Amino acid sequence: MSTDQNYDDFLTAVALAEFSYRRQRENPRLAARSWQLAVSRLAKYDVDPYEAVDALRADDRRNAIAHLERGPPETTDPPIRR
Repeated sequence: MSTDQNYDDFLTAVALAEFSYRRQRENPRLAARSWQLAVSRLAKYDVDPYEAVDALRADDRRNAIAHLERGPPETTDPPIRR
């Protein structure tokens, strides 16, 4: 299996797990199914779905903190005009 396929599996599983978490009140049946799909994808790699979602959230927080410390990235592109 290629590295790209592994990465795609991981991202898909995390998206399914996150979807399940956010939609459990509106549609519990769909949320349960998406969770099952996430677990089955991550089981191939011996990854716990809770840990995968937490890892991505932690990475988002680290990136947000780094952005605040560095400031917005410098761009050389002209602003978009209406």
